[in-house]
Amino acid sequence: MPEPPTEETSNSSGWGVMYNTYNVSFYTMSNGFGPIQIDLNGSTELITYFFNYNPGCRDPGCANFVVPSGTHSYKITRGSYYRVGSFTTGVSQCITIKI
Repeated sequence: MPEPPTEETSNSSGWGVMYNTYNVSFYTMSNGFGPIQIDLNGSTELITYFFNYNPGCRDPGCANFVVPSGTHSYKITRGSYYRVGSFTTGVSQCITIKI
């Protein structure tokens, strides 16, 4: 089962395409069987790479999204296990969430 998500923010990269949009990247440091699926705002992306560091926003292998300001709910699925969570956009244009 995935570990509880942790959110980190960075102002160093990942600026939104438009004003008041935010880049959100989900990543993991743990290896396992198969990719991890992230469902957010009706879109689905996969985490396909396992990092040993925080890769920042928009790195290949992460599940990358662009969202408007506000609070967003997501669902993480790996095999038959799943977890739900939420985050709220803030000052940073780059939000990374470790799974």
